[in-house]
Amino acid sequence: MRLLRFYIDQYRVLRALDLRFDPQALQSAEKDTNRRYYLDFLVGVNGTGKSTVLQLLGRIFHAVSQSYDALGNIPFILEYYLESKQQRVQIASVDPDAPERCEMQGVYFVRTAYDLDQNWLTKELKDAVDTDLLPERVIAHTTGNEAAWLAHTTPYPLEGSSSEAIRDLTPDQASAGEIPGWEVPDLYDREENRGSPFRLVRRKEAPLVALAGLLLHSVRGDSSPLKEVLDEIKLQGLVGFSLQFDLRWASHGERNDIWERFGQYADRAIRNGGKVLLVFTPEKFSKVLKANTNALSLFEITADWYRRDPPLLSGVNLFLKRNEGNDGSRERPPLHTWEWLSDGERSFLARMCLFMLFSESESLILLDEPEVHFNDFWKRRIVFTLDQILGKSKHKNHVLIATHSSITLSDVNPSDILILERPGLFTEGAKTPTIQTFGAEPGDIMVHVFGAPNAAGEHSVRTVEKWLEEAYGKPPDERREYLQERLRHVSPGYWAYRIRRAMVEVS
Repeated sequence: MRLLRFYIDQYRVLRALDLRFDPQALQSAEKDTNRRYYLDFLVGVNGTGKSTVLQLLGRIFHAVSQSYDALGNIPFILEYYLESKQQRVQIASVDPDAPERCEMQGVYFVRTAYDLDQNWLTKELKDAVDTDLLPERVIAHTTGNEAAWLAHTTPYPLEGSSSEAIRDLTPDQASAGEIPGWEVPDLYDREENRGSPFRLVRRKEAPLVALAGLLLHSVRGDSSPLKEVLDEIKLQGLVGFSLQFDLRWASHGERNDIWERFGQYADRAIRNGGKVLLVFTPEKFSKVLKANTNALSLFEITADWYRRDPPLLSGVNLFLKRNEGNDGSRERPPLHTWEWLSDGERSFLARMCLFMLFSESESLILLDEPEVHFNDFWKRRIVFTLDQILGKSKHKNHVLIATHSSITLSDVNPSDILILERPGLFTEGAKTPTIQTFGAEPGDIMVHVFGAPNAAGEHSVRTVEKWLEEAYGKPPDERREYLQERLRHVSPGYWAYRIRRAMVEVS
């Protein structure tokens, strides 16, 4: 899966925004055999629409798998390449040959071609796009507002919710989600949403993500990319886990499914009324994974049971072993449960485990600020870990990340960065950085990519500028002593240079 183009004529703050992903390589999309995956970043100041672009992509891929009516009146052109089908696909809700007209036709224009020398094969559809023309998965994760994602990937609330008037809203109101009292619906609670490639991985599912990723890690052993991640937080790995099911809400078929996928591999089964607690130890980890096909499937089935109301899977816990200490202590390192880890450790481990799942299908992966809650040291690992995982995958995936992290962008080339610009009311364009970002100092990226006036903090900059102003107001014989005293409080670098230059002028 590789995104090629995403054109949005009018949606929220976005106007005539035409995103081209690595346009220099666009003409060789089908012939690009060297890259194992694709990674692009959306950057820009707050309010430029980075999250909006990601949410809209998720919404479109969900809607086109259902029906035209599920999308609403959003003029767009979406073009991508499916590696598994060796097929280039274009889906548009406006005339793709004249998008500037932006005349909604009430149909999808779906065009496919096997190579660039072949003419587009065009179909007009009033219903859903053939799922064979869609990526196997569109996986999204946000550290921001999950409700916005859920509200924008389904047009109507659940049956029985308090917002029957939604069908009477204007298209602008519906697209903005401005519905007072609207209960945020769940994509997977309505039968007609089954078959959608879109899945939002929610924060509350972090232990399930970690479970799937750590089971895959235990099977891969020393070759697992998670080994260094676990070392960062001083963990050896998973030594057991438990799943609690509430069988009162399970059908006969679901009970059989639970037994086939999990029950027969549990070391202990503890019953309490309609609930059963299954406990697992390492000897059968690989069998649990195999019974669920792969780690991604394991996460999806457990997450669906976890999302049910009432939940079929009502509890999950992980048992993690700490590394041996280096302090000479003879005490054995304690076991930790998932909840005993700090918030930062859980966030870091869960997101790195999520990356592990990306290698198991041909997917478009949408990550909205995955670096949130990471310290700078951990932010340095995001691109490296993705590269270690996706570089060895059997599938070609495209990862699109919205970020504010300068240190993360120092791991990618300028052609993989799109800077959204909002000079007025709307974001109408995107550009690539003017500097070489790969290996750059984060301060340079802050200035030349994010547009900060200085790489240092605003308080320190203004303080040094005030010192310099005050120094020039003093007699020369006092100025040098004044600046010398303040130089002791400034780190070596540009602002220390400014103070030294002012001292030299006195000499």
